[in-house]
Amino acid sequence: MLAISHTHAGEIVPVRVRVLYGAGGICDSVKSVASGLYLLFFYTTVLGLPGRLVGIAAALGLLWDALSDPIIGGLSDGSRSSLRRHGWMAAGAVGMAAGFIALFTPPAGLSTRQLFAWLLGTSVLLRTSQSMFTVPYYALGAELSPTYDGRTMVAGYRAAAIQVGAMIASGLAAALFFPAATGAGSRFAAESYASMAVTLGVLMCGAGVVATAGTWRFRTEPGGSRSVGPKAPWKAVVRNRSFALLAGANIAYFLAMVFSAVLLIYFLTYYAGIESGRIIGLCQFALYGGAIAGTLGWTQLAREFDKHRLYFAAGMVLAGLLAGLFWVAAPGLLNEQTRYAVLVFGHAAIGATAAGPAVLAPSMLADVAEEHELLSGHRSDGMFFGVFSAGQQIATGLAAALAGSLVDGYAGLVPGSTVQSAATAARVGVLACFLPGALVLVSAGIILAYNLTRHRVSLVQRRLIEQRICAH
Repeated sequence: MLAISHTHAGEIVPVRVRVLYGAGGICDSVKSVASGLYLLFFYTTVLGLPGRLVGIAAALGLLWDALSDPIIGGLSDGSRSSLRRHGWMAAGAVGMAAGFIALFTPPAGLSTRQLFAWLLGTSVLLRTSQSMFTVPYYALGAELSPTYDGRTMVAGYRAAAIQVGAMIASGLAAALFFPAATGAGSRFAAESYASMAVTLGVLMCGAGVVATAGTWRFRTEPGGSRSVGPKAPWKAVVRNRSFALLAGANIAYFLAMVFSAVLLIYFLTYYAGIESGRIIGLCQFALYGGAIAGTLGWTQLAREFDKHRLYFAAGMVLAGLLAGLFWVAAPGLLNEQTRYAVLVFGHAAIGATAAGPAVLAPSMLADVAEEHELLSGHRSDGMFFGVFSAGQQIATGLAAALAGSLVDGYAGLVPGSTVQSAATAARVGVLACFLPGALVLVSAGIILAYNLTRHRVSLVQRRLIEQRICAH
């Protein structure tokens, strides 16, 4: 891996700064993974709120995301302050911690209506704060390196940190806060979630502050060498062909990954029949440990092959792995020790493969923003990442809404019960494996039409240099 990259002003960005910048990925992924893994289970099985109400709250939250992300991106682009990225990031990190803690610590004795209101209100606070942090954060990452490979390197550091955060929020959280099968310290006890929320909330805030402070000297000064032009209207962004294809593929991919994450505990608990929280934690460690290793591999491969072709290859392999998990997890097919070993290995392989699109998509988006600069005459990284993030947030909310509806309507899950029927368990297995696999195939099919290759990006950059020379 290269040790340096260059900013827009030609400054060298040390590895230390890349690492500090990447820490922001922990802030984002801890929130996303912990919410995806535990929120639906917590509110339905632990608190007894019907899955359809959790789905409604998720749907309303995604509508809010669709509005707030592009607005925040546009405001960050248009600001003439040197804090146009960092000010949003700092405020968002603090807000995320507060919202996350509140989300998993509702007051005792709430009625169904009051519990739904609490879920909705704290979710909106958390989602808004996440947008305030992530949209400027990703836009800042695009500004740190102007080269095709340099962007992938920056995205690789961020993606590796994202997987570290995901591992903490899943495997480590399961081992620390849900070690027991029943009673206190289990995933069926509300107090376990309160302890988790406070710990992860503090971690979230700290990681966001580190990313903000660690990139402080790379903030863009008003009127500097990389001044930002007029904001790109969101309609111009979504009409960009390269962006539309990349965003469409990413939404399908995100739907698959979030849907799989939301149902992971259901899948391991009811379909695979795993009672031990430690075994579940081991599977989650393997998933994100594999993703960390995969991040390094995909980053290196992107130096040899076009990014969209690697994205396609990752999608095809991932779909097969997800489908295969259905068969190896079924109780009775393998003896217990072999089945546990295969499950752990399978999750590691899934994590390593799924890391591909996670590394490649943000790097490709920086290329798209540069192409847009050539066509429109101004740079609008914040708007692009805002609309892109809105798509991801919508996919997250939609996946949670679908999961809540399907575990009720299709699987027949009984809210508040720790025991489910064999038919429900089998249907949970189908939902957790085959639906995400199909969505990944859709994502791979869409990305094949993307044509912003390494050669084309090089031509875009050359023409931009010529334009800037002529302008001066």
